[in-house]
Amino acid sequence: MIKKCGPAFKQVGVLCLLSALLALPTNTGASADFTPFDKSARQQSFSFAVYGDIQDNHKEGHQGLVRRMANEPVSLIFNTGDISDQSGSDYDTAFYPIVSDLLKKVPFLPAIGNHDIRWNSPGSRVPFRRFFRDTFRHLAELPGNQHLAGEDNQRLWYSFRYNDVLFVVLDSNFFIDEGQYRRTHALPEYKGYLEEQLIWLRDLLGKAAGDKSLKAKFVFFHHSPFASAETQRKIPLIAIGGHPGHGEMVVNQRIPAERPGETLYLLDLLRHARVDAVFTGHEHYYERWTEVIKENRRPAHQINWIVNGLGGVKPRGKPEYVQADLNKRISKQPHFVAYRDRIRSSNPAWTSDFRHAFPNEQQPKAAFHNYVVVTVDGTTIRFETKDVTGAVRDRGYFSLAKPEAKLSGPM
Repeated sequence: MIKKCGPAFKQVGVLCLLSALLALPTNTGASADFTPFDKSARQQSFSFAVYGDIQDNHKEGHQGLVRRMANEPVSLIFNTGDISDQSGSDYDTAFYPIVSDLLKKVPFLPAIGNHDIRWNSPGSRVPFRRFFRDTFRHLAELPGNQHLAGEDNQRLWYSFRYNDVLFVVLDSNFFIDEGQYRRTHALPEYKGYLEEQLIWLRDLLGKAAGDKSLKAKFVFFHHSPFASAETQRKIPLIAIGGHPGHGEMVVNQRIPAERPGETLYLLDLLRHARVDAVFTGHEHYYERWTEVIKENRRPAHQINWIVNGLGGVKPRGKPEYVQADLNKRISKQPHFVAYRDRIRSSNPAWTSDFRHAFPNEQQPKAAFHNYVVVTVDGTTIRFETKDVTGAVRDRGYFSLAKPEAKLSGPM
């Protein structure tokens, strides 16, 4: 790469060298093990675990969670991003030593976060892709993932079917349009990536919506569309939108129109396809929202929005829940209101009952390292959120098959 500077190196000197170094991918050492999963699995029930946001706190919070997950009877483990704190340069030195034994036993499926990207580089996602090389090789062989082919391919969204459940993992960095996101994704190497990913998702979920054999559908990506905002390094859990600017962009991300009058939005697709739960990170606390879609005033489907961005990283502030303030702010947040009100344009018979389920008055604490275990048993989907001690901090159902579990103190 440096040799390509040629004569220009004498003219621009340091600038050329710096440009070359920025383009070089890092972490060319060890790659993660991948345990292939049984594509023809047909268990009566199975479980999977989800966690995210590790960054630079591997030996403290992350190590304890990995020890706990290693004892869980789960068939899959998902991570919602920010595995690295150094733009992907520390996967083999910080992340891998903690999870190496676990990765040899359970399939590990990652989404890419903003800390996993080498910003302002045409190879921004190459370290992530190379470290999870065997994972993407396996996924590229599955139906619908042909776009993953190629060793340094930076298209990192994918899907697969396991035990009649659809899993979808997205690269939500493309959904943000400001600052370093805009500068990086404007590079020629990423031309068309946003549109390609969204149209791929639309077509995938369109087919899934009519597939009666699917028991459930789960989606994973990094940036949380509905999350309580950080204010002066404290998170009082009273404002909606996540990191400044990010929430609105994810919620209102449009899919390019292909037909006259067509306007599609990212999160509306999840409603149409009746996705059961959406797992995100980015915000360093645990939070849960539920949305019950009603048709002619009768509950028809429940979408669950889970923010579990404390998979090791240190919490931001000491967030606690304030019910009165939260309810007031929900009704005033423009992008939240836009999402809520669009449901009638999707289907005139639909309404949305959207509420904040955790933290709550009984469980006001949101800052604890955690992972979520989800069990799919027929049409019933139940979950437990556990902390590093193994204590259950939240539990309930991701379906309308049973009422929500009561949450009253540590369980």
